[in-house]
Amino acid sequence: MTEGALHRLARKLSGLSEAKARIVFGGMRRIDLVQRTRALMALAKRSSRSIAEFETCASQLQVIADHRDLLAHRASLYSKGVLIATNVLTSRDEASSERAIFSREDLQALHDDCLSIFMRFRRLAGTDLLVPKETRKYVQLPMAV
Repeated sequence: MTEGALHRLARKLSGLSEAKARIVFGGMRRIDLVQRTRALMALAKRSSRSIAEFETCASQLQVIADHRDLLAHRASLYSKGVLIATNVLTSRDEASSERAIFSREDLQALHDDCLSIFMRFRRLAGTDLLVPKETRKYVQLPMAV
């Protein structure tokens, strides 16, 4: 959902028709899309406030992606109310293994940040009028992680 809003922003900034923009940006990795969108914002002479908003969101989206990678690419275990992601099965030895611990609150904060970024990207693309009123509160939320 959040990366979809990033795609929407890039397509909007490109000035291309929807069909052509989808050809150009479709399937693009998030990190490449962020770089292209950053360049398009500069080319469009967006305000420094809009650029700062984009940079904040892009930075937090990277944090979320890093956390997601820990959960997706490591062994995970739910125990005593927390989710533990570890590389103990693939590390050179147990002593050098790493663990990341996620509480329910951590996961909720990541989710809330995704919603906030989604709303902010949509606003930057000029499409926030399509957002239901009950979710607009996420636009102004500070990033949690």
